Amino acid sequence: MSSGSPDVRGLVPDDKFARTVEIIGKFSYAELMRFRIGLDGIKNRPLGPGDSAVGLVVEAEKESLLVADGFHRTQLDAARKAGAKTGLIYVGSAESCREVSDFVAKWNPDCAAVFVPLPESGLLLNGVMRVGLKMLLNTLSTCTMVRLGRVMGNTMIWVVPSNLKLIDRATRYIQQLTGLDYVLGNKLLFEVFEYVEPRMKADQAYPPVVGVSVMRHRHGLSSEEAEKRLLTELS
Repeated sequence: MSSGSPDVRGLVPDDKFARTVEIIGKFSYAELMRFRIGLDGIKNRPLGPGDSAVGLVVEAEKESLLVADGFHRTQLDAARKAGAKTGLIYVGSAESCREVSDFVAKWNPDCAAVFVPLPESGLLLNGVMRVGLKMLLNTLSTCTMVRLGRVMGNTMIWVVPSNLKLIDRATRYIQQLTGLDYVLGNKLLFEVFEYVEPRMKADQAYPPVVGVSVMRHRHGLSSEEAEKRLLTELS
């Protein structure tokens, strides 16, 4: 056991202790440094045909798009030259939105641009901009999940029930999609969870437990059959 084991023992029950220590033991500096984010990771994520790059610019950063050597301008130009599609989300005053819209029309008419004009709020933290931007990004992420096939109807099915909150959420999603009561939905969830758990522990790809549960109930299938049917319908 690692030297941090006493700290872990105070956080998890005895039956989860060994597994938790095993998982924590895999977190090394080298492992964490595999994930390049921000500017450090740009060279590790080269863009090409079939990819897209979207610039998110607020009015205070406007010059980074308008000037030739600005960060957003150079990154979007590089993406376009690499054959990727480009997009822009710009948030600012109505006047600055018109200015940037005119610029984009001349600079890159193929860029899919969304302009979000905001009224002057006079607030130090500009809460209107932050709320508006948050709503827009939530919509964008939701649309992305839809395109990836991670929803069923109007419900997100890609939930990993790794704690009590997410177990409850996954159970309620199964309720919504099957009409089962909470207890039966929860029982079905755990049956499917046991089916995929070996792959989860082995860090292998596995299907969404909510989706498999729904397929099992709707069509009277085994977990294996439900997985195959789900993947066919989502593809």
